[in-house]
Amino acid sequence: MTTLSKIQKWGLLLFVFLLPWQTHYLVKSVTLAGGVSEYLSIKLFGIDLLLGALALLAVFHGETVIQEMRARALPLLGLLVFAFFSIVWADDALAAMMGFVRLTEGTLLVFTVLRTRVSVTELLSALVLAGAVQGAFALVQFIAQSSFESAWLGLALHDPSVPGTAVIETLTGRWLRAYGAFTHPNVLGGFLALAFVAAAGLCIQERRRVARVLFGIALVFITSGLLVSFSRASWLAAAIGFAVLAGWIVSRRSSPLFQTQTESRVHRYQFMTTSLIIIIILALFTTAFGDLLSPRLSMSGRIETRSIIERSDFTRDAFDLIRTRWATGVGVANITPAMYAKVDSTRKVYAYQPPHNLFILVFTELGIAGLLMMIFLFINLFLERAPKQGSALPLASLLVLVLLVLSFFDHYFWTIPQAILLF
Repeated sequence: MTTLSKIQKWGLLLFVFLLPWQTHYLVKSVTLAGGVSEYLSIKLFGIDLLLGALALLAVFHGETVIQEMRARALPLLGLLVFAFFSIVWADDALAAMMGFVRLTEGTLLVFTVLRTRVSVTELLSALVLAGAVQGAFALVQFIAQSSFESAWLGLALHDPSVPGTAVIETLTGRWLRAYGAFTHPNVLGGFLALAFVAAAGLCIQERRRVARVLFGIALVFITSGLLVSFSRASWLAAAIGFAVLAGWIVSRRSSPLFQTQTESRVHRYQFMTTSLIIIIILALFTTAFGDLLSPRLSMSGRIETRSIIERSDFTRDAFDLIRTRWATGVGVANITPAMYAKVDSTRKVYAYQPPHNLFILVFTELGIAGLLMMIFLFINLFLERAPKQGSALPLASLLVLVLLVLSFFDHYFWTIPQAILLF
């Protein structure tokens, strides 16, 4: 491997590790309904610069990957084409242009990964390491019930006593949900759900003892961080991913993963050990903080009820827009300006939010063609990453499954720059 190839590889792994951090330069604050809109404000992130450098290296030094690009090229390019033309009819052309730029960045990242000599296991290892750091950071935030502010790291101050902070209300008071380095606990939870499945899979399939122990330690922090995010959708996605992983292991004893009885015993032992780690953490957390789990799981209480009502309102607003613009959509990244202009202009800025469903959001912004392209993209990802006959653990397919589950419950894979790149 040449020096440039090594720079490409380690630069890409560094990009994955740094993805959660929000270090940015605020280019322009954009207002909506008299307040600053986080969805519309223009920011230049540190990882944008790193991705640009890696993309340039991939263009001039990468390997030919036209064959590998075919599976994803059509739906990705389709989404880009519709996003580009939607600038013409969008209410906020600047927001649409920035939305197009963010989607272009995601496509560049796919191109860069496929032009870099890096294995899936190495990428997943970087994801697990990033998840472990975020999990530990989230655990500290939850224990301290506060988070510090840092412009250099892109961190905001979160105080559970301040209205607007994501909290859980119980008889004992307001409890801060951990944010990690992300903008919301749900985004942290989604990231950790992906890292959780990756860490569990690597713990099970790893043959080197030291690496297996390190992945196990990472899994402890990732699971803990996932729990203190109190993100129900992320819990569900992680549980489904791990259940499918368990089912795969139980049903595939004839695969190369279990070529001999010795290997079969070893991997069953590693699966049982991994499961035991998760069960112990769940038991300890439930014992210590069962009163916090109750309102989240039962969806009762003032905050939970308000959240359900608000999500229903956002979805209703989206369908109001779809009924009038189902063919073309309102324009990429234009859901909130369209809500203000065409649905209700009397709300506060924080009351204009996208529907918490990726497919409804894409339908609203890019119309029926954009929705079909998004569905086609997921189908292609599943087919491309589907395990072949006799293959080992299907970790890539499981991560796509986790992404799909999360997409039905939130919008951040389309609206938040770091999550767009993760998607």
